[in-house]
Amino acid sequence: MTNLMITGTRQPFAVDAIRKLGRHGHRIVAVDSFEASPGNHSTYVDRALVTAPPRFEPELFVAQVVRAIDEEDIDVLLPCFEESFYLARHLDALVTRCDPFLSSFELLSRLHNKQRFTELADELGLRVPPTIVATSRAELEDALGEFETYLARPVYSRGGTNLLTNAGDGSGDLEDCEPTEAIPWLVQPHVPGEEVCTLSVVRRGRVTAHATYLHPVVFDVSGGIVFESIESPEALEAVQTLARATDYHGHIGLDFRRAADGGLVLVECNPRATAGLTMMPDAMYEAALFGALPARPVVAPPGERRMIGAAVVRDLLTHFSHLGPDLKHLFSPTTKDLFSAAEDPLPALYQFLTLGQVRNYQKWAGEDRDSRKDLVKAYCYDWSWDGQPIP
Repeated sequence: MTNLMITGTRQPFAVDAIRKLGRHGHRIVAVDSFEASPGNHSTYVDRALVTAPPRFEPELFVAQVVRAIDEEDIDVLLPCFEESFYLARHLDALVTRCDPFLSSFELLSRLHNKQRFTELADELGLRVPPTIVATSRAELEDALGEFETYLARPVYSRGGTNLLTNAGDGSGDLEDCEPTEAIPWLVQPHVPGEEVCTLSVVRRGRVTAHATYLHPVVFDVSGGIVFESIESPEALEAVQTLARATDYHGHIGLDFRRAADGGLVLVECNPRATAGLTMMPDAMYEAALFGALPARPVVAPPGERRMIGAAVVRDLLTHFSHLGPDLKHLFSPTTKDLFSAAEDPLPALYQFLTLGQVRNYQKWAGEDRDSRKDLVKAYCYDWSWDGQPIP
């Protein structure tokens, strides 16, 4: 039995990680700053710790995690979201106490920054879109005119929550965008093909497990709520190229768009866990973390489907045009809800208490916000990192 600390347990894929590893007999300490975090209430959790939010109180957050690692004799620290940046900033304090499943702060920040990641991917010969970097609103406006259809985002962003585009819904307003030298925006041509995502478990540059997946249903233009695994040797090869070149250690996800010629165009990197983790069978994920290194990556089988059921119901009620696909997944015996498990019922209940987290976000963000994206941003805002200095 391994003593594991899993952080960022509000995320549905963190709940899944808790269950996968708990079913294999590992002892779980769950950590989040939100008291109603679904993962903290899993039956597989031996101790639930409520901490300070890392974005707003980073030093206290790290101190609380370090103290709990000592108290609980933690063997492995498994971050699941952007708290990994705050933890990696203090990696020296962690490696003397446990085995943190994360890379250095320098590498994580390079991959998280869309400009720096695009430059790295290009150097490695990976296919990326033409890119213009804008450091002022005037430069941004000029850059938008360079492409017939465009997608523009700040170098730090996530989940489609902050973007400009003339190709579909979800765009913000130009007057609300303030690119700077410190936080520029990237402007790229919009690639209209399907979005293809990955999640890989990587140990010291070696991909041990991998999943490629699609988003058949997207919630309020901000993020997937239904996930389906597919096969894509091209996507796996890109992950392996990046992992080897950087000696990456931890969870990592890549997002692609399928070009008109059928190939994949790499658009961003998530140096953390993503929903792709849920595509992996329990034993596959556990072995990827703790088993012998495989001769080649173990790949999640195609055709696995998962959903955030409550979000699909909400999508059905607010977008009647989605009635067909939403009902298809809600009543499909093969599309499993991420929060629900017969032997572990409380996370499904506590997901509805995240409305308290939404209210916290709304109070913090004020009235000048895109209310369509409240739920997605509420799950992220106090655990995200947007390039600000970390003490």
